[in-house]
Amino acid sequence: MKRNTSVKWITSVIFLTLISVTITLFVAFSKVDFRDLSWWLSLVSLVTAELVSCTFTFKLLSSGPDFKAAFPNYLSIGMILFFYNVAVLVHIILFWLILDVPSKVYFWIHLVTFAVAFILALLLGMIQTFVGRLEKDERKRQHSMKKLQMVVHGARLELERWEHPERDQLLALVNKLDEQAQYSDPISHSTMVLEEAHLMEKAVRLEEGVRSAVRDQHTLYSADELRGMIQELSNSIQLRNDQLMILK
Repeated sequence: MKRNTSVKWITSVIFLTLISVTITLFVAFSKVDFRDLSWWLSLVSLVTAELVSCTFTFKLLSSGPDFKAAFPNYLSIGMILFFYNVAVLVHIILFWLILDVPSKVYFWIHLVTFAVAFILALLLGMIQTFVGRLEKDERKRQHSMKKLQMVVHGARLELERWEHPERDQLLALVNKLDEQAQYSDPISHSTMVLEEAHLMEKAVRLEEGVRSAVRDQHTLYSADELRGMIQELSNSIQLRNDQLMILK
């Protein structure tokens, strides 16, 4: 956190210095009567390009620990901003200082350039937001199955400690259940949310039942009841996998 704050402060100082130098150069190397509409357009366009670049940099740095993951997504927008800054400099040198085009024409050149860059950046931003939501939904769907695997694995670890004549038989069933959960498709479907929530409830109930049987002297669950819970969860996982194959 402190490192990110330091980087932001350094970036702020750099951009503030750059903007200050830009304004100073425009003011110092021009006469008062030379500051017509084209002069103001050049100054405003250049400062705007610098401010947009500064805002984009802060947006990138605000991703924090996800900086490396966010950087490729924003690279295309960064390239647009780079070429926009270059275009502004070219417009100033070519159309103002060298060709000295009329102010109205010069205004439209800068306006069209800004509009094109803004529209391209907006479209790319919308695409990246859409892709980001898809990736987030996919991670959530993967997380649900990983959580199910962890719960089943926890039940298996608890069962290994159980001193009971039928422990080995139940442990073999849980091992098969654990393997079934591991080899299930980790990527779910949006229509399977309710079914997978029921799966999780059954898995949690099984883990609690095993824990109660292992740790409590007067457990509410018998070996037959645990066997039935294991079989019920196994059937539900198989049903989920079959439905998922149809949906995909």
